Amino acid sequence: MVHAPPPEEDHHHMDRSRAALSPTALKVVSAARAAATVGSSPAQAIRAAAAKGYTQRRSPERRVWMELVACLDIAETSGCPLAALLTRFAAQLEAEEDSEAARQTALAGPKATVRLLSWLPVVGLVLGMALGVDPLGILLGNIFGAATLAAGLVLTVAGRVWSTRLVSSAAQGPA
Repeated sequence: MVHAPPPEEDHHHMDRSRAALSPTALKVVSAARAAATVGSSPAQAIRAAAAKGYTQRRSPERRVWMELVACLDIAETSGCPLAALLTRFAAQLEAEEDSEAARQTALAGPKATVRLLSWLPVVGLVLGMALGVDPLGILLGNIFGAATLAAGLVLTVAGRVWSTRLVSSAAQGPA
């Protein structure tokens, strides 16, 4: 037999959950609660509040709210148990979150490599100067050195742009 927590524990739990929600999410939850209190459809209230609060159509938060609305609509129209739908929905959200965490972990190495490779030419010049060689004098002293410097700069910038695009493309995940 399941017992409800004492009222003081319930309020403490609600305060912690409110702290975890953004102000916009709190408005959406408040709209759903207000609609349910007067007997209106919480799904319609969530849909309207989420559309108003999350103005970007591709917002991840808006997508989650709209998927929750779809669960509510399905349960209401089909008579399917809402708890089963919400359990599957929560599992889907957890899987997406785990996938994103794994993607970010996998991208940590390539991101560090891009940063390291971007600084290597500068480190090479400083190391050359520390060893008593005049790399800037060599690079700027004749036409071949200047051409080498220009080609190196162009290739370094192109490599950085290309690598950054590859990493950001991989970070976005599947389309």
